[in-house]
Parts: sequence; C-alpha cells; structure tokens
Amino acid sequence: MGDDGWAALGAVGNQIVNQGSFDCRNYGFGKLSGLFYAFECFEVQVGSNGSGGTLCSVRKPPKKIAA
Repeated sequence: MGDDGWAALGAVGNQIVNQGSFDCRNYGFGKLSGLFYAFECFEVQVGSNGSGGTLCSVRKPPKKIAA
C-alpha cells in the first residue's frame, strides 16, 4: 500500500487468495474490481498501466472528522 492509502487491486487479490480459497465468482462477480465497486466502504480508482492495460487500485476512504 502506498503512503496515500491506495493499494494495487492485484496485490490485494493475491493477499486474499493467500489467506484461503477465494473466488469472486462465488459472490456473483466476474472480476475482483466488481466486488470492490459493490462495497461502499472502499474507493476504486481505475487508470492505465501505460501499456494499454487497466490498473485498479483500492483504498478505504479517509475518516471524516466531525467539526
């Protein structure tokens, strides 16, 4: 994870799989990014990896401080 709180979705997926058997298709999603889009507790950022591919990153939104 970067200092800004964003983590590459591929790295997140690898960590999830390393913790046990996991397949996002069991939850009705063809891709891990779709699963994270469905959770309102995560932000998903999509960009280009510079080689014509897509790079997805996720983070938990910063907590809002009450005034």
